[in-house]
Amino acid sequence: MSKEFSTEARGDSKHYKITTAFTNYVFDTIEQADAIIYPSTVNKLKGFNFVLPPYIADQKLQFIAANRRKMSRISTTNYVETEFIESVSVEGDIIVWPLNNI
Repeated sequence: MSKEFSTEARGDSKHYKITTAFTNYVFDTIEQADAIIYPSTVNKLKGFNFVLPPYIADQKLQFIAANRRKMSRISTTNYVETEFIESVSVEGDIIVWPLNNI
């Protein structure tokens, strides 16, 4: 199963059927499972992805901030961050951005 979660699936949506079936099985049969974590193949296994059922996200997560990043390509495989804006606050379902960056 680890091979399925660590294989890059870019351009092959059929690959997700196996990992989706496994994820559904875990959440349907293991009551204590709140999340699944697996390596990000897009980032060459340097990062992680988290899978949470919607009810867990609603019960246990709180949205506190957002940020917006603009990236520019500097070569065929490299990007550089050219803009970073962080939200001022979150009011209900509304993200409040700094006035000078709208």
